[in-house]
Amino acid sequence: MSSPQPQERLEELLADRALFGLEPEEQSEFESLSGASYEAEAEAYDRALAALQGALVAEKQTAPPAALEDQLLADAEQFFAAAPAQPAAPAQAPIHDLASAREAQAAPATPWLLAAAAAILAVVAWWPSSQAALPTTSENYEALLAAAPSDLLQLDWQVLADASTSAGQTGGEIVWSDSEQRGYMRFTGLAANDASVEQYQLWIFDRAQKDSYPIDGGVFDIPAGQDEVLIPIDPKIEVSEAWQFAITVEKPGGVVVSERTRLPLLASTSS
Repeated sequence: MSSPQPQERLEELLADRALFGLEPEEQSEFESLSGASYEAEAEAYDRALAALQGALVAEKQTAPPAALEDQLLADAEQFFAAAPAQPAAPAQAPIHDLASAREAQAAPATPWLLAAAAAILAVVAWWPSSQAALPTTSENYEALLAAAPSDLLQLDWQVLADASTSAGQTGGEIVWSDSEQRGYMRFTGLAANDASVEQYQLWIFDRAQKDSYPIDGGVFDIPAGQDEVLIPIDPKIEVSEAWQFAITVEKPGGVVVSERTRLPLLASTSS
């Protein structure tokens, strides 16, 4: 197998440098191939790679469509095929003065940098702007109410005596759908908690299992200074037929089985 051309080898080293780092021998080879401008080229490559990775993380996308990926690869292949080969610089190419050093660092972008920039622009342009804004909890709550599945439960909280409740001020509702396996808890006037001391926990009573073993619906906090709080329900297993919901106050992180020593809120179906 023939050895890679100097430009191809430089591109390999640039990629390895950005992703894994270079061994001393590879660093010497990299400096020899890139010449006096190696620092500027390496930094530009790092910035291009960071921009692409940042775009991928920000948009939570795993990959562009296959057609776009194929087009990017084809464009890059065509670009490199048309680009003239660049001779390698001497291993110790001297820089005679500051002006020549600046001129070397300001050299035009190499083909790999142009291709990387083109790829970033193409991928970012592909992502729909609507993906930047995901639905809020409030919007999802309203959407569930608007969809109104036939098994939707919408129950007011029954307020019980507890240090976290206040008669005439604490209230809200719970909304749940077995078919959708999702729901929301809305609270007004429920006391804020210190998560390092205690947390609230939801329990879902399912007709498919014993009342002594309700389903854990998730641990949550009530932040201070908010008149109304909306929290998604997070059942740990599938709920078959919910009929009652209870809020308890537990130690941080919640419990597997609650002693129900503090039960500030309860909601039940009439049947």
